[in-house]
Amino acid sequence: MLSILIVDDEEKVRIILRMLLEEHGYTVTEASSVTEAVQRINEDVFDLILTDLRMNDNSGKDGMDVLKAAKQTDPVMEVIVLTGYGTVESAVEAMKLGAFDYIMKPVAQDELLVRVERALARRQMTEEIERLRERLRKETDFGATIVAESEHMKEVLHFIAKVAQSDSPIMIQGESGTGKELVARAIHTNGRPDGRFVPVNCSALPETLLE
Repeated sequence: MLSILIVDDEEKVRIILRMLLEEHGYTVTEASSVTEAVQRINEDVFDLILTDLRMNDNSGKDGMDVLKAAKQTDPVMEVIVLTGYGTVESAVEAMKLGAFDYIMKPVAQDELLVRVERALARRQMTEEIERLRERLRKETDFGATIVAESEHMKEVLHFIAKVAQSDSPIMIQGESGTGKELVARAIHTNGRPDGRFVPVNCSALPETLLE
């Protein structure tokens, strides 16, 4: 079940939101203050947070602090800010901090449910993209295809791991068929995975084109 944290200092509001969301199959947790919300964010995992903007909190904090804590704990956690005192400035700030949505109170139940579904759909899509990226990384981890038995090759693998952390250009020399491209891919995978690995066969290019 998808889990949602409701943060609001008004008990009546929390009860209404909880009943609405649980009726539609969500697992709901409540927090009556920013301090309690931050504690729950640090202890549990949530798919979505619904937080009021202004709250009578002894710490002097508000919904923006809940948003910051959520994004610091889990950058892909979605947050919807609800407020009855909305301004353009606060809306812009919330979106800059990574809020999925900024909703003025009162909001119709059907409209709120639609916004919640959209936020959760983006959360699930983000997680799926990350799973696919991780799967791709594992499938293209060419460093794992280098099997070493001899002490000399084990030294080469140790050296690969060491130089992979450097930003300096690296030249790999060796006879044809000794695995220079495998070594290059291993260096790329272990130290520079954010960019694409692009092999270029320079010997196959005409001199004028290469120039």
